Amino acid sequence: MNNHRSDTRLHILVGALIVVGAAVTLDVGIAFAAIPLGIAAILAIAYRSNLARSLRTPDLDARRRRLVTSAWLAALTVLIIPVFYVHVGRHDDWGSSLVLVAYNAAFMIAAASSVVYLIAGLATKKSPIGGAPSAPAIST
Repeated sequence: MNNHRSDTRLHILVGALIVVGAAVTLDVGIAFAAIPLGIAAILAIAYRSNLARSLRTPDLDARRRRLVTSAWLAALTVLIIPVFYVHVGRHDDWGSSLVLVAYNAAFMIAAASSVVYLIAGLATKKSPIGGAPSAPAIST
């Protein structure tokens, strides 16, 4: 696994754990939310240099990749809603609460990740025109 993929997975994992912790806090209470929030905090602290370095990468395509990832996650967020209604809507009851929680968790994780990647993409500097770094000025 290369650094780009591992950093992306780490961002998504930490974000997902935070969203799950927030959802559990609203549904069950803070006692059970401490587990995913604690894991997210431990991962963020343990890999803080990797997380910081991945946001300051000199990669010329980082902005484009982040914005494309945000668009795919936004499309997934929109796609989850009709899939949910097709899957659960054909029954009189809404099925087990586990199915409802799974769809809500998938929706919240995709939506939150999309917003985070959009903000990160917009905060990343644009690459120079032509994709090549500008040459330093030569003094004579």
